[in-house]
Formats: sequence, structure tokens, C-alpha cells
Amino acid sequence: MSDDYHHAVHALLTGERDRYYADFHTPTEQLVKAINDTFVYDGSYSPFRGRQHGAPVGDLTGDRFVVSVQTHDQVGNRAQGERLAALVEPAQLRLGAALLLLAPHVPLLFMGEEYGEERPFPFFLRLRRSTSAGRGPPRSERRIRADERNSGSTGRKYLSVGHPELDLARELLKKRPAPPLCRPAGRPTSVAGAPRLSSSKGAADFDRRSASGALPDSR
Repeated sequence: MSDDYHHAVHALLTGERDRYYADFHTPTEQLVKAINDTFVYDGSYSPFRGRQHGAPVGDLTGDRFVVSVQTHDQVGNRAQGERLAALVEPAQLRLGAALLLLAPHVPLLFMGEEYGEERPFPFFLRLRRSTSAGRGPPRSERRIRADERNSGSTGRKYLSVGHPELDLARELLKKRPAPPLCRPAGRPTSVAGAPRLSSSKGAADFDRRSASGALPDSR
């Protein structure tokens, strides 16, 4: 799985540069590299880590790797459990969906991401409360459970009720090439044979400042 893909898209759409996003200070060019080479850091120096990081994928094609724009780790580890829909404009969210579902990799959809779920996912609330940085020893399990009951976080619904709009995800998935095992004989793969993007082309296509007009509303 390529976390680099997630980090490049997230840095591009949100503008965040804290923590490991500090490694993604030129997200447009780095996203183009992630699309082309799967990993941004494939042996290059990582400022966040202070050392060389990663290795190239060699002859492996993109369909051997999973990429994501949201996961339970990335969302759940945020202080408020915010999903991407709470951090960006609707058009930017649609752009993120396109970058995920049209990538030459295997896309991973986080639950609710397919329709733009906005409810937070504070999955690691208990861990955060018990290990707050520099605030003394962890509290007892009994105290943590009492805090969760009082805050209403236990049993909180992570997904909206009903059948939200799914047209954009469906249309994007239809445009993906068939997996190798499901492809009719003679049909070429666009994963192994797809043209590489150039950084200049990527800059024109993925510039965050123009992302608000990148994709039409699916409704």
C-alpha cells in the first residue's frame, strides 16, 4: 500500500503541512510521481524522517499496489476524527474521488467515502485520551470508559442513515479498466501501458487553487 499517494492528495487538497505532510511540500509534482511510480519516497531523502526512505517498485505495475485518499488510520488519528469532506470544498472532494478511482492502482474506499460522508470517525478517542502527550500517566480503563459514556462517543453512528448520492463514484468506477483476471482476451491493460504524466501537465491539472472547478457536481 502506498501511503505516499494518500499524503500527496491530502496535502494538495487541504494545504496541510504538519507532521509527515511536511514531506509533501510540492504536492502537485509529488502526486504526479505517485501516479507514475507509486511511491514518492523511493530512496530519496525524507525531511520529516531526517534520512533516506523507501525503495523503487522496479518492474511492478500500479495494479499491484493499493492506494487511498482516506482510511480508518488517517481519519481516526486526527484530533477530531474529521473526514476529508469536513476539510475541503465539495469540488475538491470530487477531485479527490477522481484521483483515487481513476488512479492506475487498486483503490481503497473508506466506509462512507463513496458518497462523501461527513460524520467524524473518532475511532482512536480512547487511545488519545489515555496517552495525551506529556500530560502524565495514562488514566485507568474504568475512567476512560466513563469519559466516553459522558461524551456520548460510545455507540456514536459513524455513517449517515439513508441512501446518499452515489452517481459520481459509480461513473468513475465504470471508467476504470477491467482487472487483469476479468479482462476479455485481447483487451489491453491501461495500467501497465498507460502514458506517464509529466510534472508540467500535472501542475496544470491538479493545481489546488483551481480545484474548485475541477469536476462538475454529480447531482
